[in-house]
Amino acid sequence: MNNRVKISLIFAYWLFALPLWAQNSNHIFGARSAAMGDASVVLNDLWASAHNQAGLASLQSMELGISFQNAYFIPENSTHSFALGVPVDFGAFGLSYAHYGYSVYNQNKIGLAYARSLGNYLRAGIQLDYLYTHIGGGFE
Repeated sequence: MNNRVKISLIFAYWLFALPLWAQNSNHIFGARSAAMGDASVVLNDLWASAHNQAGLASLQSMELGISFQNAYFIPENSTHSFALGVPVDFGAFGLSYAHYGYSVYNQNKIGLAYARSLGNYLRAGIQLDYLYTHIGGGFE
């Protein structure tokens, strides 16, 4: 393999493979996703608004979901989230929100997504996120 091919493969990896990691979040959305170890990129349901926005394109009716996770029975380590999916004639919209933490430290994520089917086997999605982290207790 010559140097030109190696450079092309490295460039393709950085261009296409690395952005896929951005689909994983620190927030758990939905019991089905949590049960699968957060391996939920292939799911086509309401919670796709948080994991893989293109999955929203398969929604047939408006859906609302609420999720709560209390890891290790520690209230400060809990995640509250909800998602709303609304199919329209030209695709589907999704709204998601997650709150992790407590009064001294918390993370919030609000996302607005749009997905559309581009044929029988191809779907596309995009999401705009607002991320907010609060650190209190004298660290402000």
